[in-house]
Amino acid sequence: MIGLIRFFIIGFYWLATVTIANELALTQAQQQWLKAHPDIRIGIDQHWYPVEYVDNDGMAAGISNDIVQLMVQQSNIDLTYNNQLSWSEVIERAKNKQIDLVSAVGKTKEREEFWLYSKPYLATKTVFVTKNNYLNTGLKWTNNLDHRSLDTWYQGQLAVVKNYPTHSRIKNEWPDIPLLLKPTQMALLQALQSGEADVAVINLDTALPIINAHHMMDLNIHGDVFSEPEYVYFAARKDWPELIEIINANLDFIGSTEIERIRQKWAATSVELGISKENIIFAFAGFIVIVGLILIYVLLLKRSKKKIEAIVKSQSNDLFNNYQRLKDQNNNRAALSKMNFDRPLLALFQELSYNVATTLTVERVSIWRYNQEKTKLNGVNLYQHSTDQHTAAGVLAVKDFPSYFAALDRDRILAIDDTMTDVRTQEFTPEYLPSNNIVSMLDLPIMVDGNVYGVLCLEQTNKPRQWTEDEIGYAVSVSDFASLMIESSNRRANMDTLISQSRHVVMGEMIAMLVHQWKQPLTTLMLKTGTIKDKLSTMKVDDADSAFLIGQLDGVESVLEDQNHMIQDFRDFFHPDKDSALFSLSEAVLSSIDILDNQLTKYHIDVDINIDSQIAVFGFERDFRHVMINILNNAIDQIADHKTSCPIIKLTAKPAERVINLAIEDNAGGVDKAIINTIFEPYASTKKLNGTGLGLYISKRIMQDSFRSNIFVENTATGAKFSMALPRQGGVGDKLHLKK
Repeated sequence: MIGLIRFFIIGFYWLATVTIANELALTQAQQQWLKAHPDIRIGIDQHWYPVEYVDNDGMAAGISNDIVQLMVQQSNIDLTYNNQLSWSEVIERAKNKQIDLVSAVGKTKEREEFWLYSKPYLATKTVFVTKNNYLNTGLKWTNNLDHRSLDTWYQGQLAVVKNYPTHSRIKNEWPDIPLLLKPTQMALLQALQSGEADVAVINLDTALPIINAHHMMDLNIHGDVFSEPEYVYFAARKDWPELIEIINANLDFIGSTEIERIRQKWAATSVELGISKENIIFAFAGFIVIVGLILIYVLLLKRSKKKIEAIVKSQSNDLFNNYQRLKDQNNNRAALSKMNFDRPLLALFQELSYNVATTLTVERVSIWRYNQEKTKLNGVNLYQHSTDQHTAAGVLAVKDFPSYFAALDRDRILAIDDTMTDVRTQEFTPEYLPSNNIVSMLDLPIMVDGNVYGVLCLEQTNKPRQWTEDEIGYAVSVSDFASLMIESSNRRANMDTLISQSRHVVMGEMIAMLVHQWKQPLTTLMLKTGTIKDKLSTMKVDDADSAFLIGQLDGVESVLEDQNHMIQDFRDFFHPDKDSALFSLSEAVLSSIDILDNQLTKYHIDVDINIDSQIAVFGFERDFRHVMINILNNAIDQIADHKTSCPIIKLTAKPAERVINLAIEDNAGGVDKAIINTIFEPYASTKKLNGTGLGLYISKRIMQDSFRSNIFVENTATGAKFSMALPRQGGVGDKLHLKK
């Protein structure tokens, strides 16, 4: 029953608040004045309950505070409360303009010298309070009514609160009456109980709750002190009439009905002043009857009450949980927006997977990427919440799960509460779902530049889950962040490619200059060698010496010719202009190996080439040689760093239907597991001093851009194996028709 009553009270309070929630229209001058005074200092009386006071948390409360909060909402007034001052200190600071506004004060002539007053917004009664055994010797009846007056006062100690309007009024109207001054109204009533005072003059709305709260049953409330009520005002600095105008506009807007509602909320239980013992007995008997009726009513509604309380509690818990969940989602969205995108894509995906798994409490979160032909989904990263581990997610072929991929293309967002019965996921049932205990899925595409890049997959285990709208919305946000990460990574990659290409252009120009300088002495040497051979043919030399010299000169010519070809290769490699054409795979590989011959010889590395000389590849030969040099150079560095015994590099080409599968394998111990998944990302390098981390990244970009293919790495029993698929024309054994 109490919960139901509280429910109606809260509902009534909410409706009343909504009623006054319309916007207050201040004049332009008033709005400008508020902007010019952004910090208005307000002082309050800490002990004037319930008009205003400081609660146990040190916060302002009471009738005036509720009205002030409405004003703040309506006018955007910026207030700074000073809750630590006594009322006397508030008045002193107000005189010195250190307090700009007070929210509850009575009007006196002295205060009008330094304060401007608002309209009165509250009327209060001032009453006499005595102990129950007081003989009324100091007070006399007036006109036989329940009203006493100080006009006939002749003995006893009268107590008032210092600096209150009552103090000022009694001092002005009855200056001969000696007064006992107390700092607060609580101290005033305690003085009565201790016998220090005989009669106290106090505000009725304050006396009642203090007496009830502190069980001062030995005190008795008598009639009004004054024939007219005392009014409560706002008061502001005398040089700020604009603030009083704004306060009055707010009070008019709030209205007397709303202020009375606020007063009733804070009012103590009403009692009859000067109540007698007979009336107490009668009231108590009536109270017993009412309580009895209420108990009967409560018993009749006991079951209904329990049900209502259970429903309210459940709904309250749901509302709180929903609020907390939405709050966490918003906080984590903010965290995602602050992520540093200037990192390897895999690291970003790992952070993203962790974020969504912990935010939505999902066991498995994975990110998948389509291959170039859109025939497979390759698992980039899988995060498992319970083990806090990131792993690869495997491969899903489109042809093996046609219903799922068709639904993904059609519906975009797949919110599947029960994977075992949903037709879109039944193809996963035989192996994937039962083995991983997946019972619910939420899948949605990752879009990049208007195309489907991959899929974000959320998988719930053990207990089926109904995906809510806010959870789906959060997953969409995460998918959007994944798109931004990929686009940012692509932009960095394009910029790196441009930088690399510009470097190649500069290097090509430099190599062209060097070639020009080198060719001159090489041509001269070749001419002089020919001259020597011609001269030798005219000289009288025996056959043996002639054959020896001719052989040596032929060797010199061969070396010079090789150097000339090597210089031409360098110039062609760095030349910025290039055309796609059919070229010999074996010759391109041998040309790349020749450039690295000194390094291979230095570390005694054997090169095993198993490539048919008739295999032709279509593309950019110089770009391919660039890729080969990067991979071979990487293998040479690994062999040198690990001091591999009997080092060897194997190159094997196997023709397929449309491509040539080329593999480059070494025995240098393999790629570190910590970077094998990011080895093709920019700046992912294990070379502490000399590595830039761009070689393999550029190689991958060349394969993607120039050959519409890709490059992969895996560890073998003895080392690392790089694989790539190169486009071909025709089948095995076709004759080559290379560009001259």
